[in-house]
Amino acid sequence: MPTSTGPMQVDLATWRRLVERDLRGRDFESVLVRRDVDGLETQPLYTEDDVAGLAPAGLPGHAPWTRGRRPRGRWRIVQQVLEPELAAARDQVRDELEHGADGVLLSLDIAGRGYAGVRTPLAASLRQLLGGVERRGALLAFDAGAHFLSLAGAIAATGVAAGCTVHLGADPVGVLAATGWLPGGSRAMGWLGDVAVWCHDRLPGGRAVAVDTSPYHLAGASDTDDLAIALATGVTCLRALTDAGLSIDESLDQIVFRVPVDPMMLGGIARIRALRLCWGRIAAASGARPSSGGAWVHAVPARRVLTAVDPWGNLLRGTAMCFAGACGGADAVTVAPFDGARGLSSDAGRRLARNTQLVLAWESHLDRTLDPAGGSAFIEARTDQLCRRAWDRFQQIEAAGGIIPALESGRVQDWIDQAAAERARRVATRRWPITGVSEFPNLDEPRLEERAAPPPPPAPQAPELGLPTLPDPGAGVLTTAIANRLADPGAPVPLATFTELAELPAAAVSAEALEQRPLARGFEELRARSDALLALTGARPSAWLAAIGPLADFQARATFATHLLAAGGVASRVGRGGEDPAAIAEEWREHGAAALVVLCGSDAGYRERGAEVVAALRRAGAGCIWLAGRADPPGAPPHTLPADLVDGQIHQGCDVLEALHRAWSVLADGGR
Repeated sequence: MPTSTGPMQVDLATWRRLVERDLRGRDFESVLVRRDVDGLETQPLYTEDDVAGLAPAGLPGHAPWTRGRRPRGRWRIVQQVLEPELAAARDQVRDELEHGADGVLLSLDIAGRGYAGVRTPLAASLRQLLGGVERRGALLAFDAGAHFLSLAGAIAATGVAAGCTVHLGADPVGVLAATGWLPGGSRAMGWLGDVAVWCHDRLPGGRAVAVDTSPYHLAGASDTDDLAIALATGVTCLRALTDAGLSIDESLDQIVFRVPVDPMMLGGIARIRALRLCWGRIAAASGARPSSGGAWVHAVPARRVLTAVDPWGNLLRGTAMCFAGACGGADAVTVAPFDGARGLSSDAGRRLARNTQLVLAWESHLDRTLDPAGGSAFIEARTDQLCRRAWDRFQQIEAAGGIIPALESGRVQDWIDQAAAERARRVATRRWPITGVSEFPNLDEPRLEERAAPPPPPAPQAPELGLPTLPDPGAGVLTTAIANRLADPGAPVPLATFTELAELPAAAVSAEALEQRPLARGFEELRARSDALLALTGARPSAWLAAIGPLADFQARATFATHLLAAGGVASRVGRGGEDPAAIAEEWREHGAAALVVLCGSDAGYRERGAEVVAALRRAGAGCIWLAGRADPPGAPPHTLPADLVDGQIHQGCDVLEALHRAWSVLADGGR
């Protein structure tokens, strides 16, 4: 009777030989090794050899901070409020705080120009928005864009944040990247230091500065670029805060990193860990106490991955984003409503976003284990790779004079454009599929009600008299001067006025604004065009799929072609199938003689009957015939159908967006 000798020990070389045998001649690197837009490789297997020699990651709550800033406890559940109307926004704030959220992220439209955000043109608007918020200890995080200085003055004048932890969200560099205009111009960093000093003195536990890389991420930045930009922006802010009189430790305590996280969970975990590790090294090099180097990280949704088409898929994306943020050790996490990409979110969308976090926290217990990804050879190796690549890029930014000169010169924009172009190529070819949009689209999906923001009311006018000359920024005196002026309820000055007044002595600073590049935009534009045509005529554009042979021969490629065309809003009608070319042509004519015909069959069917089917369709009047599959190039041995017999071909790996635009052109032109 055979006896057991224990498990067989297989080394990596033996495993590699076994895998290559199963690949049957296909290249190991091209099949099993993935490379992202940074060129970072993801291997199919990781061992302890991949992390040999890496520096110890330490413990959660301790330097070098790789494993998290918190030694224990759950992340803060912080939900975003974008409702423009004050009364409705106030109700949303209360609803979030009363039903499980630990705080809210308030995006404010202080200028009153109709942009996304709560319209708060006056200090009284802020009092109306937050008056009566009674939950002490709640986190009130703000995003006021260019008007962070006026926001700080309004908070000081109204006292609405008493008892809460406040993150003012001052991010002038992010505004420069997103809009091409630096609020405060040459005095911007002085503004930032002034607000930070005031926040340090008047808001216990508050943080004035947000280093938010969302504009770069939405424009297409790679993980390396995103991390390097965060580090460079953080260093620029540190200089401004210490110049204003804060110590390095006090300055570090004033900064929050808002990190966009996408559904690539393992990559998101590694990026958050890498940010903390790099920032801890910057803090140590700046002379900070060892306890001050932990970056406060707020994981926010990556808007570029959210879709307006098939928005229910955003529920899964939001869950993956929250998982990455929580397992990466973020201090706060925000999940976007699933319908937020279609306009103002619904009550159901907000509730599901909040409940996603509650379920992961209270039912899945993600907070029971700190740094659950720690020790994973892939996560540790990817963290190290990101740190090294991002540090090199960070040094390039610093060598260019810092993040602001790098934006002014266009260097940062060029890096982002390169990464965005490669990512767009992968999306267009469906190497990076978007479920529900480029893959498995449903042209008959139920439509959600879309709610657009109402037009803004007329902006309040500033009084003609009584506006003082504001002091130069420094040690909080500018913020205090604005607060003193706003304390007079008899002269309701628009908050945006103070931004303009404080900017008057400054020289303008500008850069090329980053383009917003949602991943699904190319497909969604075609779907919107199809929806508009359906509403106007009662029918979508459609193609006819000429089925060759029995069902078993054509079904796979007919399904492939149907999904590919539907990704661009083009419906498909599939023939019955058969082997008689004349009958196939007659069926096409009986079913409306669609301008675009796509042949669907097996390679053998193409080779044996494809030419005759094409000829019969041409005689019947078909103007544009495509092949589902790869046609034989000129001079190649016969395998399917000669390429010169058809007008186009669609197959796995083709540029789907380019094919869809050609399909629309054919259908609009009647097949010519």
